[in-house]
Amino acid sequence: MTMRHLPIVVFLALLLTACSLERLPGVYRIDVQQGNVVTPAMVKELRPGMSRDQVRFIMGTPMVDNTFQPSRWDYYFSMKPGGGGDRLDYHLALHFEDDRLARIDGELPPEVRDKADTGGMRTVAVTGPVPDSRGILDRAWDAMTDWEFNGDAQPAKQDDDAGTRIE
Repeated sequence: MTMRHLPIVVFLALLLTACSLERLPGVYRIDVQQGNVVTPAMVKELRPGMSRDQVRFIMGTPMVDNTFQPSRWDYYFSMKPGGGGDRLDYHLALHFEDDRLARIDGELPPEVRDKADTGGMRTVAVTGPVPDSRGILDRAWDAMTDWEFNGDAQPAKQDDDAGTRIE
């Protein structure tokens, strides 16, 4: 390559770096959540007549503090799935009268269940030996004080819970 081709190659390289693919294969993208996370369980706890402090305890601080309408709290939630798909936008407005909750307007996302959730109790079978969760000093003390003397010159050590003796 000669020196006169260098500016053309640099220009083409810069031109190509400006191009991008929307989805590169094999690249992990995270889910992007913005705003207040509001679940249907949180809304079910709300009752008309609750004070602002009680509502703030359940729902959290509102996303938008409207100075023109102090009797309205707005909760916005946006979710962009990393694996692709459309962006989901939800808005919930709480209206107060005399510092008491009067009504709720807006929509909520449907309750999404975790993939690992089976909807009830699960039984998990654990096989193999159970690891000793005691500290190192407890295990050392047990090792030092676990000896039994049977009258012989050699002490006999007791094995685990089965009560068998090791001579």
